[in-house]
Amino acid sequence: MDARRYASLRGLTLRGTQKIWDSSIAAIGMLWARQQHPDILKGYTDRVYSRFWQRQLDIEDPQVIGALLAEAGADVGGFPVYLAGAGRDEHDQLQERILDLGYFGVPTYVIDDEVYFGREQLPRVRWHLAGGTGPFPDVAYDTVLNS
Repeated sequence: MDARRYASLRGLTLRGTQKIWDSSIAAIGMLWARQQHPDILKGYTDRVYSRFWQRQLDIEDPQVIGALLAEAGADVGGFPVYLAGAGRDEHDQLQERILDLGYFGVPTYVIDDEVYFGREQLPRVRWHLAGGTGPFPDVAYDTVLNS
């Protein structure tokens, strides 16, 4: 519901999922895009999130994800092999590592081993990244919305 509230404050419509999705293929696409260029990763990520939450994207279809990578400017030659091999391995290792650390949801921010969970923590994340000067901020939805 919080995500819907934030979306509606910005004039956006956010639809909930209709099933439990396996997001691993889309996540491996992010790893592929990240290897190529930050702009490609940003373009890919923007497209994935926007279309997925509008129910316009099947994140479980490797061909759909490959096409989205290409649309974002990625070289997709070799992506199917990466998806089935090294990309899957890296994804699974990352998942194990974060679960072992106790990170289980999004968004989770980790700075200097300090864990902040949830968007409402952004004032504290900003404070921490700025060196922790001044009073420790309280959770503040209005600050988050105006960020």
